[in-house]
Amino acid sequence: MNRRTGLLWTVVAVGLCAAVTAETHARGRYAGREFPNFSARDAMTGKQFSLRDLRGKVVLVDFWATWCPPCRAEIPNLKRTYRKYKDQGFEIVSISLDRNRNQLRSFVRRQGMSWHHVYEGGQRLAKKYGVSSIPRMFVIDPNGVCISENARGRALETAIKRGLAKVPASRRAADEPEARTPKRPPRERMAPAVRQRLSSELRDAEGELEQTTAVLRELEEQLEPIGRTIDQLSAQLPIPDNPRSAVRSFRLLVAELQKARHSMFMRGLLDAKAAVRMPVDPFKTLPKGDVRAFVRAYHELTVAREVLELMRGAGTRIGERLTTLAGEIDNLQRQLARRSAGRRLEPRVDEVRAEARDLAKACRDGWLVHLDTTDELLAQLAEPVDSLLTQLDSVEAQVAVVREASASEPREVPALITLRDTFGAVCDDLSQIDDRLRVLALIVDAQTPLPESPFRGRRLKDHRVLGELPTQLDRADEAVKAIRRVALAHKEQFDALAEQALVLQRELAERDETGGDTDDIRKRFSELCKQVLALRDRMGRRVISDQ
Repeated sequence: MNRRTGLLWTVVAVGLCAAVTAETHARGRYAGREFPNFSARDAMTGKQFSLRDLRGKVVLVDFWATWCPPCRAEIPNLKRTYRKYKDQGFEIVSISLDRNRNQLRSFVRRQGMSWHHVYEGGQRLAKKYGVSSIPRMFVIDPNGVCISENARGRALETAIKRGLAKVPASRRAADEPEARTPKRPPRERMAPAVRQRLSSELRDAEGELEQTTAVLRELEEQLEPIGRTIDQLSAQLPIPDNPRSAVRSFRLLVAELQKARHSMFMRGLLDAKAAVRMPVDPFKTLPKGDVRAFVRAYHELTVAREVLELMRGAGTRIGERLTTLAGEIDNLQRQLARRSAGRRLEPRVDEVRAEARDLAKACRDGWLVHLDTTDELLAQLAEPVDSLLTQLDSVEAQVAVVREASASEPREVPALITLRDTFGAVCDDLSQIDDRLRVLALIVDAQTPLPESPFRGRRLKDHRVLGELPTQLDRADEAVKAIRRVALAHKEQFDALAEQALVLQRELAERDETGGDTDDIRKRFSELCKQVLALRDRMGRRVISDQ
């Protein structure tokens, strides 16, 4: 009897354990329990936040990825639900398992997903919360307790309503933008004609944002292969398996960076002082097959990364403004849809419309601003050449003084000292000018040697000094003339480009008065910009960066 009773109790205990296990599995890992906190950086704004910061709100923690079709299918439901409940205390934290941060940002901006986003490339949080498949959506109530572990479709709104029921009424009323209170004085209702006009303006603003978003998408697509090329070259250099392929890839990288910089410059996303340093092609200056060229190319990849990040940063800043404006437009549209909408919305609609228009105009017509400042940029680039010409005038005058003094064949010590110091200053100035030529990438005929002082290493009254001095003076004159020819040639180039910019400015002013098309002016200015930016790359790095 005792054995039968013991066996019976064993069977009952096993059954109870199985039932508890099955119930726990059905409820999930966190259902009914406090959801563990985590801290992360918002992938769109860069600000640090934690799940605990959102206590008092209903929070959806959504694990997803842009490459996941079921995740993308859930996005319309998320956007609709977020618009409906965010003013009542609902927030979303999307944790992406993507491997490409920039691709995630681009996707989020295009979709208008204006909530918290976490880039989870290493899947640290997914492992922490035991997420093995996506989409996985946790709904957390205002007290931090998980009330649902897979709230998809209609189940999401049901779980949110359960959570919002726990939000204190006072807080919910404070979060609502238009909480109904009997003490509020009656507002002036919006006339149907005004409502229709404001709705039309908001639709126009949305169209402006779509145009700007298309520009950013085009630029992101242009920058994406550049990043891949940099990564590939980083893995190959400085000792490539295929040198010819590495040289082609590096030169293609430089060309693509210049194209992207030019495109952003014309769009008004970069100014003349941005991206002050572009990677230099060492294969043009070093002999073919020289190992040093590959070492230098490897170091120039650091410059390429800096330029790429600067361009991406410019696009990101515009994208953040677009996201903010899209959210405001969405909010204004919801308020206009209400019958109780008042005239107080009219100023804000006008502000949002103007901001969207200005943003689109800046990306569409940014070249107009640069056209007005091209002569200023050329003047900055020409300044060191003008300074060089002034210094050459001074050297030329000193040579004439030395030549005249040496013609009298001085014998006295004071006169010889003056002669030695003056010609020594001539040699030093020409050496300094030669160094500046290298910095400015101005090439002078290599057959023009610089003069050397015959006083160096000799006694002051050595009779050979005055005999060799005329030859060195002739070399000084030849060096001055050769350098002046090169400097004046570049000065003429600057003047020609400035004249082209002036002509375009005049034609643009005439078109503005007559209302004519400006597409041809834009194309001609685009070609002019290529020449100006190429000049700045060759000789303006220090000029622009020092200002």
